[in-house]
Amino acid sequence: MKKILAIFIICIALSLGCSSSTSKETNNKKKIEESIPVQVARLKKEPLRLEICTVGTVLPHQEVVTTPKIAGRVERIFVKEGDLVKAGDVIVKLEETDFLLAVRQAEAALATAKANLANLLAGTRPEKIEQARAALHQAQANLTSMEKEYQRIKQLAAADLVAKRELDVVIAQYESAIAQVRQAKEQLDMLIKGPTDEELEIARAQVRQAEAGLAVAKNTLSDTILKAPFAGLITARFVDEGVQVYTAPKTEILKLTDVSRVKVVTPVSERDFSRLKIGTPCEIKLDALPGDIYQGRVTRIIPEINPVSRNFNVEVEIPNPNLRLKSGMFANIRLFVGQKETLTISRDILITDLVTGVSYAFVVEGDQAVRRKLTLGERSGLLMEVLEGLKEGENLVVKGQNRLQPGSKVKIIKESIGESK
Repeated sequence: MKKILAIFIICIALSLGCSSSTSKETNNKKKIEESIPVQVARLKKEPLRLEICTVGTVLPHQEVVTTPKIAGRVERIFVKEGDLVKAGDVIVKLEETDFLLAVRQAEAALATAKANLANLLAGTRPEKIEQARAALHQAQANLTSMEKEYQRIKQLAAADLVAKRELDVVIAQYESAIAQVRQAKEQLDMLIKGPTDEELEIARAQVRQAEAGLAVAKNTLSDTILKAPFAGLITARFVDEGVQVYTAPKTEILKLTDVSRVKVVTPVSERDFSRLKIGTPCEIKLDALPGDIYQGRVTRIIPEINPVSRNFNVEVEIPNPNLRLKSGMFANIRLFVGQKETLTISRDILITDLVTGVSYAFVVEGDQAVRRKLTLGERSGLLMEVLEGLKEGENLVVKGQNRLQPGSKVKIIKESIGESK
């Protein structure tokens, strides 16, 4: 009895299974036979803007940290963080007392050197010559007197009437008188002749040296004033007034940033090296400013490829008249490197296998949907170049493709030309 019951249950199950399978096949057949409404577009070649997509970080056009050229005490800082300054604006002043005294000392040294040169160029005054001539006459008279005394003592010494010691003293006085006459004569001749070329050149060199010393002192004094080298924004302040600053190591005082223009240095694959040139246009979007689109151009191409990443760096410059772009912002960049006529498809139309990554699209042949495996090329925004899988003139399903299976019957509700986007 139990065996008969078991056999009966198995028969019922098999019957239900066959019925279910038949029902599924019927449903699938109905789905295939059911006409699915779709919208298609006639494929044709259209211009595709070729682009290179990359990312980078916004950097200032130029930036400098202000440091002193001389050591000193900060007397005043004229700006604060966030201030805009123009080129040449005074931003920091150091205490100048010691440097001002050095300038005055150098001015005095120059005045002395110039006066000495002027005296030499003017020649000797007549009264000095007369004084020298009188001194020569006096020396000659003294020599005459000493010569007589020398002859007298000499004769007395020969007769042993004076001691040899007394003779030696007279001889010394006589020789001194001769030397004084010679010296007085040379002095007179020098005054009459005037300064030598060598003396004048030495005096002129002393003037030049004093002038250079004054220039150095004035330049050092001017270094107590720190000016903005370019127009920009004060983005950091590192010290307060009254602080002593040094040149070794250099004390950082302020940071000045020029963001009237900004730049983005971005890596680009080596395979695109030949496609880029100075002036290549680009479009920049920033995560911090959604909805804003900025236009820029390539201003610099670094001709060196990183052997690890196989990239080279490109510098893009972006105008920033309203100063909305800030240093450090993340940038998405599209470099436009040309265009070509080709078949394209919108990424919204693609059906991508999440496992294999293969992309498909449907076209309509007769009243059926045919699935095509696609080989894709260049990308421009939402558009993708189709290298293989589609042909010009075919009807591409642009709406309703997600309901289709290979062989599905379709009903075209709208057809357009070249609207595969």
